[in-house]
Amino acid sequence: KNVKLIHGGFNELSKLSENNFDAITCVGNTLPILETRRKVKNALKVTRKKLKKDGIAIFQFLNFEKSMIEKNRYYQPKVIHDIDKIYIFNKHFEYDKLKTRTDFITTVLNDKNEIEIFNVDTTMLCTLKVRIFNKMALNSGFKKIKYFGNNTNEIFNKNKHISLFALLKA
Repeated sequence: KNVKLIHGGFNELSKLSENNFDAITCVGNTLPILETRRKVKNALKVTRKKLKKDGIAIFQFLNFEKSMIEKNRYYQPKVIHDIDKIYIFNKHFEYDKLKTRTDFITTVLNDKNEIEIFNVDTTMLCTLKVRIFNKMALNSGFKKIKYFGNNTNEIFNKNKHISLFALLKA
């Protein structure tokens, strides 16, 4: 079977013809980056309209259960050693009922271990809990939804998995 891959965001997706895709994937917290529930619901509706009958959509996003975000407020820093610099990357979360603030922190140390660059980029994410996502997806026309943990081999457990994959059937 011929496979055609198209890369783009929700703006590009809305311009494509309806009932045309077997599968649509959305990974890397793209839905929560839309920032509001209204925008997330609209993206789900657009995605559903573009899928053929029995098509699937796969969405990956953080587990926004408050206890999980609080437990993982700071990610383990990622450190890269270059010839004369050390790069340190970290994430920080501040949970809120509607929006969760995410700070992406970058530090660059020179060969004397002095801070050369310290940068914080902040993004507000729509706090997208599974029960809310489920309701929005069903209201957008999806018929069946399954959730898997971030390792994709297990059914999603809100007390165990920091992120999840939602598999939605049109």
